[in-house]
Amino acid sequence: MVLLINSFYNLFFPSSNNDYYLFNSLHGKIFLIDKKLKEALASRNFDGINKNVLMLLKKHRIVIEYKEKELFKRLYEAKRSQAKKLIIAFSPSYKCNLNCPYCFEKKELRKIKSSRTAIKKIIKFIRNKCKEKTCKQVVFILFGGEPILEWENSLKLIKKAKEIVEKHKKKFVLEIFSNAVLIDKKIIQSLKPLNVKNIQVSLDGDKLEHDKRRNIKGKSTYNKITRVLKQLKESKIPFVIRINIDKKNLYSINNLLDDLVKRGLKGMKLSFGSIIKTGGASSSYPYFLKRKDSLKILPYMWKKALQKGFKINETKPFPTYIFCGAFSFNNFVFDPHARVYTCWSLQGMPEYSVGKIDPSGNFMKNEFYDKWHKRNPFSIKKCRECKMLPLCGGGCAALSIEEFNDFRKPSCFFYSKKLLAEKIRIYASNKNLIKIKSSGFL
Repeated sequence: MVLLINSFYNLFFPSSNNDYYLFNSLHGKIFLIDKKLKEALASRNFDGINKNVLMLLKKHRIVIEYKEKELFKRLYEAKRSQAKKLIIAFSPSYKCNLNCPYCFEKKELRKIKSSRTAIKKIIKFIRNKCKEKTCKQVVFILFGGEPILEWENSLKLIKKAKEIVEKHKKKFVLEIFSNAVLIDKKIIQSLKPLNVKNIQVSLDGDKLEHDKRRNIKGKSTYNKITRVLKQLKESKIPFVIRINIDKKNLYSINNLLDDLVKRGLKGMKLSFGSIIKTGGASSSYPYFLKRKDSLKILPYMWKKALQKGFKINETKPFPTYIFCGAFSFNNFVFDPHARVYTCWSLQGMPEYSVGKIDPSGNFMKNEFYDKWHKRNPFSIKKCRECKMLPLCGGGCAALSIEEFNDFRKPSCFFYSKKLLAEKIRIYASNKNLIKIKSSGFL
């Protein structure tokens, strides 16, 4: 006789009318169930569940007959070790045309830009990696500083990288993180053949609040940026508007959303980001959000944006197994010197570099590389016993450095059952979930 058990990663959240949302964090499945089915699962009274319902629950691994923590470990290691997708993030310089008061990039670094030698090393590195049979796709991410300041050189590098990748019959994808102030029609035209997957453009509140911090010698940038967004939309180049939130601009976000609607940007993708202290962020900035504030504010913003007709990806809960690409063996973040990091927030801090590229384009890891990749949530009791671990993989190491001065510690900044419950309710409100009862389906 097969012994059935509940998945350890099942979570229940109250819905309405005495119903519950059942969410499995290991596989990302969401169901609407009645109270009787919840109680039957909680008491492991599987005999009291309709056979068809039980088959469905087994199919989606809500009810299981194996040790799933071992499965999770395999999924975790598979995500870390995936070789099909090579991610290259390159910062051509630390220079920026703006002077955001909370920026994580230190001002003394802003004169630094990449040399021809550094770029040649990166090109050779890409060529070497493309020779690997397991590599099927290269995602090239351009960030900074403000990467458009070095657009002429960056464009040459992007075109060369694309040429190499496609010559080896791999897929090339481009992403750019920019403040968009310098983007013009000519640059947009040059982007069209480059297979742009996404351009992230930041706004810091409505025009009044945004221009207080994102200005050029006191001159407004808001109108220019919103014009660029319209041009990107008209050119059918994918983009997401990143809305940065802190204690100071919080109350201007409603006005910003209304203004974006007026400017013809309704229906576009938005991403809300809490301005928090990480890595080299300015320690003197007084308006960083704290965790408890962020956990309250984000659901409110998601709801408002959805009500006004925008798209939000952040409300769909799904397992990532690792927190981000920083813990993938096939993720390389290059600073202007072609030093290699794993985390964007730590670039410019040599103590967190994991290696360098030699003149032949080979990655030469250093001692810190192994220390970084030994960070393992399964060795941390708090993580092992957490039902939400598949969603975060132990959390953000940069935040762990900020909070504990130790990247090996877990970071739970963006993870709480309360926030997850809000995500699920918002996500489910836009989906027609089938209600499941212990006796059958509705």
